[in-house]
Amino acid sequence: MQAVAMIPTPAFETAEAQHGVLARYQLQRWVTPAAADDLLRSGLFAPVLRGVHRVRGGARLAEQYAFAAALRARPDATVTGPLVLGLLGVPGFLGSPAFEILRRPERRLTNVAFAHRADPLPDRPVGRYGDVRVVGPLDALIDSAGLLGGARARDLRVAWDHLRGKGLTTPDRLQRRCDQLRGLVPGVAILESVLERAGGLEIETEGERALAPVLSCFDPPFVPQWWVTRRRRVDFFSTRCRCGYEYLGEVDHAYVAQRIADDERDAELRREGIRLGYVTKHDLRDPVALVATIAGSLTVRAHELGVTPPVAVRPLPSSLPTSWA
Repeated sequence: MQAVAMIPTPAFETAEAQHGVLARYQLQRWVTPAAADDLLRSGLFAPVLRGVHRVRGGARLAEQYAFAAALRARPDATVTGPLVLGLLGVPGFLGSPAFEILRRPERRLTNVAFAHRADPLPDRPVGRYGDVRVVGPLDALIDSAGLLGGARARDLRVAWDHLRGKGLTTPDRLQRRCDQLRGLVPGVAILESVLERAGGLEIETEGERALAPVLSCFDPPFVPQWWVTRRRRVDFFSTRCRCGYEYLGEVDHAYVAQRIADDERDAELRREGIRLGYVTKHDLRDPVALVATIAGSLTVRAHELGVTPPVAVRPLPSSLPTSWA
């Protein structure tokens, strides 16, 4: 504690905000260049990159090298990629060391080991950890797709679901951002391909993605994420038969309060003349039987309403992603 006190308090606070790293030029805000060099040689710091050090005694974090790279690549360099998703708490990316530095277009970097490229949108909105800039959630997702390619498709889908579930983005915002970055970064085409193969932007969970190919067999098709009332939305809905299907996840619906909420929703929808069915991962293990069950339910419902029932006119895909369930 006595050694840490030798570091000027504002410098220590800046390093803390930057998860333990501090640049020499930052230290000189509070001490002379000579005093800064003395502090950096005193044993209080360990070098990370040229001109950027880590405060000794703290935890070694995955993001420290990326933050040091951003400070090394100043001015206004920005961290992007999987590491940023990890900072946002996205499953599959926690503690990820993978990153890329977006530098100002006029900035040239030589003799550095980290990945970097000119920022096509240098004035983009960013978040900050001290003086370290990081891209927003959508840009981090798009750039992660560019860095990872399609090999981590499931992680990219889960990341999209997580960001949307946390209220950090919407399908409309993602589409607008993809349109802005199209042709500028490779991640746009990769992410769009990953999400399109998984049912598009409207599908919200891996379970729904497993159910979507089953319901796509029917004509007319079920509509994903349909608002059946002003306050209720269902995973998939048949407008002709006024009935919907929800994927019932074990985690999402395992608790009493959640089951009570499901019952309340079902009762409210019944009062509106809407019927709701549920599908579990166990149902998805036999998709042929599931199609037959849904077809029977649609026939009964259509008879109640006096309409022609949707029919299964398309074959099931040759392989269903049952592992998503």
